[in-house]
This record gives sequence, C-alpha cells and structure tokens, in this order.
Amino acid sequence: MKDRGFTVIELVVSIALLAIVAVGTSSRWFSADAFSADTLKSQLLAEARLAQRTALSNSQVVVHLVVSQSSNKWRYQIFIDSSGATTLMREVQADVDRVTIQVTGGVSTTLVPGADLDLQYDDLGNLSGVTLAGVAGNVDSGLSFLLAGDRTFCISPLGFAHDGSCI
Repeated sequence: MKDRGFTVIELVVSIALLAIVAVGTSSRWFSADAFSADTLKSQLLAEARLAQRTALSNSQVVVHLVVSQSSNKWRYQIFIDSSGATTLMREVQADVDRVTIQVTGGVSTTLVPGADLDLQYDDLGNLSGVTLAGVAGNVDSGLSFLLAGDRTFCISPLGFAHDGSCI
C-alpha cells in the first residue's frame, strides 16, 4: 500500500526552513528606512538623468536640477533657462523620513532644509555648475552622493548619473 502525505519530520524541517527565511528578511519588512533610502536614491538618479537628457535635447539652454528639503519632504525641480526666462519643466516630491543626503565633490556637505542644491547642465548634457545654498562649487571631479550612510551614486563632470562611487 502506498502512503500519501508528508511525514512529521518533513513538516518540521519545512517549517524550520521557513522560520529561518522569515527571520532573515523580517528586518527588511519592518524597517521603512532602508526602503525610503532606496526610493529616494532611485528618484534622484532618475531626475538627474532626465535633466541631462533635457539639456541634450534643447540646444542653447541651461537646465537646472534643484534638490531641496523641508522637514521630511524632498523636492526635485527641473528648470529650463532660455534667454533669461526660466520655466519649471517638472516637479517631484518625495515624503521620506530620516534619510540624509551627503554631497562631496564640488561642494561637500549634508543637505539640510533651506540649503538648495542646484545642478546646472549645459547644452551638451555636461554638468556645468553646482550651487549649494547660493555658494558655487567646482564640478571638475563630479559629485558623489551618499544616502542614509550606505547608498551611493555619482554624477560625473559629463553629466552622467550612475549607481556607485565617482572614480
């Protein structure tokens, strides 16, 4: 006669394996900080890439990506500056709590409320300037961004935004 079903040992081993997997991944489920930092990083990378593409597609304009923070809200704005007239092209807001952004390179600081970061792209898509809280910085080596202490990305002097550190 053929038995059907599982033995008690098979069930206990299966439950133990599921418990181990659950314990290993539960910190990711119950901690919104890691998810928030990843989301903020992805949004900022996407906006930097969009700003560069916008600059490339519009000759004789300067495109600005302005990153600002007020309490736990981050805002990204893309402006097109053509012949002295500035037009808001896009604005995105992210409601992210307890995530910091540190910038090193042309400027070195942690972004705080009231200190806007303004990245300027020329008509070739190059990063042509950076301003933090009204103070101009140097973009010769690009800008490195560090979010929540362990997520990095870079915007090179050529305007290319990529995951990881600047070389």
